[in-house]
This record gives sequence, structure tokens and C-alpha cells, in this order.
Amino acid sequence: MATTLRSEAYGHRRSLSAVDRLGVWRSARAARRHARCDGKRMGDFGCGFDARLALSLIATVASMRLVDVRLADYLKELAKVDATEGDLATVLPTIGDSSLDVVLCLSVLEHLAEPQLALDELVA
Repeated sequence: MATTLRSEAYGHRRSLSAVDRLGVWRSARAARRHARCDGKRMGDFGCGFDARLALSLIATVASMRLVDVRLADYLKELAKVDATEGDLATVLPTIGDSSLDVVLCLSVLEHLAEPQLALDELVA
């Protein structure tokens, strides 16, 4: 399975720059437009420490699965959220087939030693 080359989640040790925040906003806008997230079960794999993109969509989704190597504690307390800390290689096989309607995995594959294996799991 795909091994992660990073041990820290995006945004864990440093604040996001203005460019980072703009990227999150643009990604959320594209996800709303193309994925039509309303009322769907969504997963964000490699969501970052604070899951900013996912949180910008949380009001419209039925549920949200968040996965990254490290997640902020408050995410684990949100009603609609199933937050899982861990390496994608460990977590992806535990996700049930067809359990999510929309899957986000943005700016993650380039950090994996074997990205094709992660893609295979995500589309299963």
C-alpha cells in the first residue's frame, strides 16, 4: 500500500499563508461546483491538520470523513465528522466500499511513495 513520505499534516506546525488560504478557498469553490456535495457523504483524505477545505463544506454535507496523519482535537468532536488520524496506507483499507459519495484527495498524491495504490483504494 502507499506509504506517506510526510509525518506532519498540512498546517500543523505553521499558520497558513495568504496564498495557502486562497488555495483552500479556490478548492472549496471548485468542490462545490463540480462535486455537488449537498447532502452527500464526503471524505477528505489528506485534509490537513485543521481540515479547512472540509470545514468550509461541512454545512452542506450529510457526513464528513477526515483523514490525515495528524488532526486537530476539535475536529474529532464535530457531530457530522468521523476523524481518523493515520497513514493512508493503514486507513484506506478500512473505508468501506461505496461508503462515500464524494472523495477529495487534493495535493496529497505527490507525498506518497506509491500513489497509484492509494488511487486504487479511493476508487474501489
